[in-house]
Amino acid sequence: MIRAKIIVKGKVQRVWYRSKVKDIADNVGIVGEAENLKDDSVLIIAEGEKKVLNNFINQIKIKNRLIDVQDVSVDFEDGTGKFTKFKKVISGTMLDVAERMDDAADHLEKLIRVVEDGNRKTEEVGNKVDNVADKIDNVGDKIDRRE
Repeated sequence: MIRAKIIVKGKVQRVWYRSKVKDIADNVGIVGEAENLKDDSVLIIAEGEKKVLNNFINQIKIKNRLIDVQDVSVDFEDGTGKFTKFKKVISGTMLDVAERMDDAADHLEKLIRVVEDGNRKTEEVGNKVDNVADKIDNVGDKIDRRE
């Protein structure tokens, strides 16, 4: 077993990055922890077999609408066996909690807008399909009258 000390930089705080990392670690069998650092990066201490760790490191290079990993630096050392599972290290004050709630509300608002926009577009497509169906019915009626 070896240990990887990983520093992840980019848009990785307040975007559920550590939760995603924990899910990945649990899925591939890595133990350790992920902690937000004051410089807006994330420190991950991960232990496991070298091949599994390399797979884990590749999977945590996430880029999506919320998360944008820009840099991952890794230092390997001997594993300690200190961990039995993977966890997120949570620290901070009530102010930190309030700021996270504000961030969550912003993300929820964006999600609601995307869903509403998708609903509008779906309705527009449905109306167009209805119009095409009406035209097909009209053509069918004309064909029936000719026979």
